[in-house]
Amino acid sequence: MGTFKLPNRKIKVKPIMRSRGLITDPEHEAFFLVGSSTINITAPRDRSGKIICPLDETERAFFEDKEESGMSFDKGDLSPYKKERNFWESHRIKLGKDVRILDLANPKDYIDYKLLLSNKDLIASEPKEELKKRTYKYVLVPEDHEQATRLTIRDKQKEAYKFFGKMEDSIDEMTNFLKLYGKKVPSDAKKTWLQDQVGKMIDENVDTFLAIAKDASKDLRLFIEECVFAGIIKKEGRKYFLQGGEAMANAGEVPLIQNAIEFLSNKANSDIYMNLKARLETSKK
Repeated sequence: MGTFKLPNRKIKVKPIMRSRGLITDPEHEAFFLVGSSTINITAPRDRSGKIICPLDETERAFFEDKEESGMSFDKGDLSPYKKERNFWESHRIKLGKDVRILDLANPKDYIDYKLLLSNKDLIASEPKEELKKRTYKYVLVPEDHEQATRLTIRDKQKEAYKFFGKMEDSIDEMTNFLKLYGKKVPSDAKKTWLQDQVGKMIDENVDTFLAIAKDASKDLRLFIEECVFAGIIKKEGRKYFLQGGEAMANAGEVPLIQNAIEFLSNKANSDIYMNLKARLETSKK
């Protein structure tokens, strides 16, 4: 059995503020919890009602060793099967609307951390998990996570502004980029307006901006949308068809945008692509 040591790091226990019922206003007093009320978190139980110990054997041995942990537990005190004065029967963690910080180098906080981790239906173990269950009330966030997230966003924004720098002097490129984003662009849009809209896109949704900027098929995607606007391609919901009713997809595929792109990319359909291109150029005259 390995030797356990308390980790030297801190964890934030943050409420997951999202609508779960009739109250959808985040400013409403009862959006998460009413007033100063709290939620009591206890050790989980199996289907038969028996307590599931949040600690593994190595951790238990550490905490039940007074010299090692500095706590008052004797051997067997943290057993989930203890008949009298069972620690897990009585131990409660009260959580409210405020963020709680756990110092895992502190034995009491570490035990609370493991208890929270063991409540797999109430506590999300890390930020990327918090939206996976509607039952999650809190999420465990490493103290340096927010700093790392800010750095990641800055890196993405730097990359996005490099792409922006290549298009900011071209009205056509910015117009086309915004169209791919799904934004309606006035025919008389000025360069400064376009620059402002693209900049807002980077600030508000940098991931989508980069996805469009890096999309190798964006020119063909724009071509299809321009054909739809000109009435040369028919769009029904999310599906694309040629004017004669032929689905823009290879055999057996649904003609969604990606399949429509692959359809026109297929050398076997080059005559269809050239015909569409000629008709589009004619429509612009």
